[in-house]
Amino acid sequence: MSTRLTILYVTMLVILRFSMNFINATYVLFLLAHGQNYLDCGLINSIFFATQFVFEIPTGIFADVFGRRNSYLLACFFRVVDPFVYAVSTTFGGFALAEVIAALGRTCENGAFTAWFKDSMIHHGFRDDDDRFLKIFAMANQAGLIAGMLATVIGAYAATLNDSFPWIFSGVAAAINFAFAFSFMKEDYRPKQHSFDWRKKISEGIATMKRSVVYSVKDEKVFFLILAGAALSFAVQGINMQSMPFYKWLLHGNLVYLGWISAAIKISVLVGSGLASYLVLKMKSERGALLLCLLGTGVFIVLSGFVPILGTSLLFFYSHEIFRGAHDPIRLDYLHKDIPSRDRATIDSCSSTSGHLAAVIGLIVSGWLADTFSIGTSWLWSGIILILAVWLLWCWQARKSRIS
Repeated sequence: MSTRLTILYVTMLVILRFSMNFINATYVLFLLAHGQNYLDCGLINSIFFATQFVFEIPTGIFADVFGRRNSYLLACFFRVVDPFVYAVSTTFGGFALAEVIAALGRTCENGAFTAWFKDSMIHHGFRDDDDRFLKIFAMANQAGLIAGMLATVIGAYAATLNDSFPWIFSGVAAAINFAFAFSFMKEDYRPKQHSFDWRKKISEGIATMKRSVVYSVKDEKVFFLILAGAALSFAVQGINMQSMPFYKWLLHGNLVYLGWISAAIKISVLVGSGLASYLVLKMKSERGALLLCLLGTGVFIVLSGFVPILGTSLLFFYSHEIFRGAHDPIRLDYLHKDIPSRDRATIDSCSSTSGHLAAVIGLIVSGWLADTFSIGTSWLWSGIILILAVWLLWCWQARKSRIS
């Protein structure tokens, strides 16, 4: 049964990543082509993270109380609607509406999907010996990255015909994902309920929120992940939003080459994901490995914008993506170790909220810096702030170790 569940989890993740990545190379270019500047792009994307910040914990509670399957199906529905809204929009307001819908999809998925998989595996007797979950998460991430790479290239070619085509392709793929999840996703670990009591469910939701928030603040591991996640989320927004316009400029506007450059990001993240277990082994702890990932990300963000020569900049850019690729499966596995099963999705959501707020600030600051000075300046300060955050986190951990 565990093998079947693993195949199902990986397959759904592959379809999900495939649907999400058609717009990778052209997202910001689409906004710029419709009259937005870098600050506008940052503000539009900040709406996505602000919505996540507001709804992250409520949707986590929804998943834990009403079912992770229901939450994931709702996420798939929002992911179908969002790209079609984007495809027909031409104004800031239309783009903002699409970002709100996309954020609702992400929050309904966050925590719920992983929590469903882990609790389903545990229910069927799977044991996490020798970091088996970490290896599954890394493998699933690698498969999703390959699917994302293919979608990125397809999306870039489609955009040469019509800049709304990548959005339409994304919506169609999301509809397929909804149908697949509806057909095959089950929650065997949840006790069957013969009646439905709204007041009882609301009471359960409030209790779940209280337990999860208190746990997230008091548990040193989760609190560390909250701080580290906020630092990373702030720092990467500039390079996330501005890398494709930056490399389009260096490529003299060639969209097809830009699609391949964007697709190659997936290869870098794939390499990083494959190194996750190795880094944990070498650093002798998940925290040490995560701090190394943050440090490497910060250093290479600075270097990426420092030299505006295509080959050199791409070398540094892909290096920063390798560290980000290693970070995600390490964080995911570390977070879900030894946390209460009944509140798993809500605790996952609590650990993400600070990152959403930091992303809003990072998008506005990096957009302003890019418009006022240059993209290189934006990346320089983003990387420096992340490096300083790593130093502060290391000092905090060292102090904790001395006290204990």
